[in-house]
Amino acid sequence: MTKLPKGEKNKFSGLGRGLGALLNNEATNSLLRETDNQNESSSYKTNDDNNQRKESLFEKNKVYNVNINFVMPNENQPRKFFDKIKLEELANSIKNNGIIQPILVTKVAKDKYKIIAGERRWRAARLLGLKEVPILIRELTESEVLEQALIENIQRQDLNAIEEAEALTRLMDEHKLTQEEVSARVGKSRSSIANTLRLLSLPQSVQSLVIQDDLSAGHARALVAIKNEELQLSLAEEAINKDLSVRDIEKKIKKALTPPKEIDAQSEAYRLSLQEIEDLLTKSLGTKVQLREKNNKGRIVISYYSADDRERILEILENNNN
Repeated sequence: MTKLPKGEKNKFSGLGRGLGALLNNEATNSLLRETDNQNESSSYKTNDDNNQRKESLFEKNKVYNVNINFVMPNENQPRKFFDKIKLEELANSIKNNGIIQPILVTKVAKDKYKIIAGERRWRAARLLGLKEVPILIRELTESEVLEQALIENIQRQDLNAIEEAEALTRLMDEHKLTQEEVSARVGKSRSSIANTLRLLSLPQSVQSLVIQDDLSAGHARALVAIKNEELQLSLAEEAINKDLSVRDIEKKIKKALTPPKEIDAQSEAYRLSLQEIEDLLTKSLGTKVQLREKNNKGRIVISYYSADDRERILEILENNNN
């Protein structure tokens, strides 16, 4: 049986197990009316009035308002990056609407609860200076806490792509699960999980861009095809600076991965033979000689720089002809 937060009367711990035996009729009816009112509302506001309420029933689970200092983050929380602006937006929403969904926790000691899911709500509540937060308690082992935290965050899509990849890796490693088994637990296809895991092969510089929400997961997945880390980072930065689409990046990657056209060995040998002929004639005539050829047809261009130079070349040709 889960203990109530400090200051609560023990009589409430018997809810659901024979109220008549524990309370008089008037107290029972009062408590049931309070329970009905809570079930009609999906919002657990933390204003002064309902801060006085230490326990309520939420369907079959118990929801408590507890001192915010009794709740602590999970050191194994898969989510590492909390966007400051989005956190302030959440705090503003909580200020206007209250905390709609209780924070999922496990009890680790007296007046001490570890967060399984809902750290953003807890952080936003602290920003507002709230004294209490609503919690939903689950009795889990340390191993189960980690597994539940990973699955909750993945299913709720509270993680960026890199955090999700790291969470999936931990889930597989620490619980000896295959991709197929993880797929069944988190409700995602095996191919989706495989593609997400590949993001961890990217250099840390590119992963950081994804974590900071500068580079989308789609862009990052496209970059996995490249093995050159410098090129990966270069294309990632180009995608950000030029606001390129995933399709644009894929085209650039395809171009980068396409090998240059191979030079025909026979054509290269033929080009070298023409060069050799030019060199031979230039040496023989003592002047610049160029061969211009296309489709086995062409011309030989012999350069001369004066009338005397021309006569000298003609004399050489005549002598060679003889």
